[in-house]
Amino acid sequence: MKRYGVYICHHCGNAFSKESKTKRSNCPRCDGKIKPVEMFPVFTTDDIALAAKGVRHANLTNLGGEDVEKIKESLLQWEREIGITADPYTKQLEKLKKNRDYTEEELVECLSLNIKKVKEFMSAAIERGDLYEPKAGHFRRI
Repeated sequence: MKRYGVYICHHCGNAFSKESKTKRSNCPRCDGKIKPVEMFPVFTTDDIALAAKGVRHANLTNLGGEDVEKIKESLLQWEREIGITADPYTKQLEKLKKNRDYTEEELVECLSLNIKKVKEFMSAAIERGDLYEPKAGHFRRI
């Protein structure tokens, strides 16, 4: 897990950063209480300066009244534009061929990871929109 996360307040739409391990928080803008079940980061990093840039980007994006999903999409695009693509996740993703289905077992072999790490990778890849499941038990890179 990355050390810092960028979170969006569900009350006022303000983006803020905090350590990922913190379970509860109050929004620094509206002081709204954010329950642990609502604490999902839209962006994570180990670099505090990059987290601050992510907050700035999310708040600038949100000025137009966009919803959280659009902010998440914008942050992912921003990650790619500034070059946060040399992370281990992206290196693993690049090992997969496009237009080919992989089973979990094939992903373990192809990525040289244990099954637990492959499941974490698949979850992250599906969430980010880089991988999908065209049929049950088969995964394909987009």
